[in-house]
Amino acid sequence: MPILVLQLLVGLFIINFIQLISNVVRDKFPTLFITLILLIGVSVSSTVIEPLQKAAAWLPTTYFNVIGIVSGKIAVQYHNNQVTFISGLITLIAGILITYCLGLIINKIRH
Repeated sequence: MPILVLQLLVGLFIINFIQLISNVVRDKFPTLFITLILLIGVSVSSTVIEPLQKAAAWLPTTYFNVIGIVSGKIAVQYHNNQVTFISGLITLIAGILITYCLGLIINKIRH
């Protein structure tokens, strides 16, 4: 059950993030390129760059590997005990709300 909940939240975060970037860029190809670079780039760089591993609990892209989060493998890999299911819930819900609100603000400014 925790895997399904986190996976749903990750999906909602990705959808909101893509919507936010598409509202800012307003073109399909740059939106795709920027989104891929940001989402995959931050996700992969947090495994390599040590200062990002310390802040990994507060990066929504950390929780893309839901099975690793629930099993605790990511916390061991990052040497960060704060990367847990509960921190994933908090971070993803906050990320969803922030990206959604920013998207609404950008839409109101543009229209």
